[in-house]
Amino acid sequence: MNYAKLISETAIDRNPPRSAVIGACLACIFALAACHGCATDPETGDVTIRVPARAVEAATNALAKAAAERRKEQTSIDAPVPAGEGEAGAEGHAHPCEEPEAAGTEGSFNAAWRYGGFDGSRAKEDSACRIKSVSMSDKGVEFKFSGSWWGATHDNPTMRCCAFFKSGDKWVGGFWEWGSPDRTYRAFTNIDDGYNGWSGSDFHAAKEYAFLICSKDGKKRSNVVYVGGAK
Repeated sequence: MNYAKLISETAIDRNPPRSAVIGACLACIFALAACHGCATDPETGDVTIRVPARAVEAATNALAKAAAERRKEQTSIDAPVPAGEGEAGAEGHAHPCEEPEAAGTEGSFNAAWRYGGFDGSRAKEDSACRIKSVSMSDKGVEFKFSGSWWGATHDNPTMRCCAFFKSGDKWVGGFWEWGSPDRTYRAFTNIDDGYNGWSGSDFHAAKEYAFLICSKDGKKRSNVVYVGGAK
């Protein structure tokens, strides 16, 4: 049996809890120990297990790889994971889409940032990053973008997509999904799943919506685009 391969597959490919990785390493080490035997000191009674160096090396390498993978996951973008790419014209009832508002003054959009674990209320509007239009359905929203978007790319989707809905006379909402200039469709999956306080039922019950994009650090934002007839 290729014990090194077994440990590696358990540690990386299946991505199990750390306890499972350690268990696989120990199982392989003791299996090899059984094949190579052990020795008992006649004076002290201590048992010495003979384990080939290759078994120890395989276990050590597997644990190191597993730890590196987990560190990589933990330092990746801090939730939510981008939803499926989706396609333009996804199923669902379409809402009327208005032309984007003219570039407003700083702080012209007043809203309560209640959801998504992010507060973009202090973001300054960046005229170089624009939402040209949106097309919304009950499944998601299709954006048309222009601009550089602060260096966001497909492999580094650091655009914070933020949605708001009218609740009484106030705008309420927040961050719900990561994006990039080539991810023009963003599904409402995280909203529907209740990510960081979102309520899918409250969101979909509204009749008026607003969308904007914030930089990852919350210092800059796009213009605001309204859907449903009110500003």
